[in-house]
Amino acid sequence: MNKKNIKRTIVENWFAIDYFLLGNVANKVLEESDLNKYISSKTALLSNVMDIHVFSGYEKEVFPYKETTEMFDYIGDKIDQLKEDVKTELTRKSVLKSIKLESTELLKGNESDKETVIKNIVHEKFRNSVLDEMLLRECLEQIDKDKLSESTFKVLIDAHKILRRDLVNLVK
Repeated sequence: MNKKNIKRTIVENWFAIDYFLLGNVANKVLEESDLNKYISSKTALLSNVMDIHVFSGYEKEVFPYKETTEMFDYIGDKIDQLKEDVKTELTRKSVLKSIKLESTELLKGNESDKETVIKNIVHEKFRNSVLDEMLLRECLEQIDKDKLSESTFKVLIDAHKILRRDLVNLVK
């Protein structure tokens, strides 16, 4: 991946994460103590995402914008579309079954918070799915299928899940 494309990809994803999780640029929303943790966590996640891109051989070459303002419009439109895609995905029977199993496991004998538990599970799945789609969809669509079974890929994806969870937990 050439350096210019790496930089553009990182900048695009940097702002996209803020706009999705916070609705604005982080330094306008978070307190300074939270901001430092958030920036460290987001940096680690983006470093991991770039490692996945490099491992997979993915190179984003098409950037449908020239100016920063166009990038923000592009990010907004992309996030809106991803939200709709993920909402559709979350209504599939297999996902609903997974949510039911997970909520049953969390509730075990405590039915009083059932609605809250289910809402939290759906909200977490929604946020995680949108972030994954935003950061990795194009890359994973183009990866050589043989690389999916390599241990390096599995470690990168496991690390991604942990880093994503840590970032999302900072802005709950």
